[in-house]
Amino acid sequence: MSKFDNAVLAVTGATGNLGRSVIGHLRSAGAKRIVGFTRNPEKAADLAAAGVELRRADFQDPAHLAGQLAGVERLLVISTDTLVGRAELQTGAVDAAVKAGVRHILYTSITNPYPDADPTAIIQNSHYWTEVRMATSGVDFTFLRNNLY
Repeated sequence: MSKFDNAVLAVTGATGNLGRSVIGHLRSAGAKRIVGFTRNPEKAADLAAAGVELRRADFQDPAHLAGQLAGVERLLVISTDTLVGRAELQTGAVDAAVKAGVRHILYTSITNPYPDADPTAIIQNSHYWTEVRMATSGVDFTFLRNNLY
């Protein structure tokens, strides 16, 4: 972790199971500057007590999100649990990160995000379009293509 010791690392969905797990791993690996993004910071008092900086953020407000991302160097975007409009929410978050100057975006995608000919494949399509936005953003990126976790 020494390469990232002083980098500002941020995680969306900080109060969710995966977000909390990632933050715990970052802390145990020696990260010192962690930002947790959540719609409900009051649900994360334990993270704040552990030294995690909490910032209120909502993908439905990308203009506000860009301001909240100020100073973040590396951002993990955890895919939202909202299916309807997910691609728009997540691509808006990518745009906000680019606007804020985030240097590297990581994204929890799926194993095969390439859409079928079926436009109703909401889950697959949402990951595909989020990846397309990231890949064309000009920012370094990593796709974490997990099987459903």
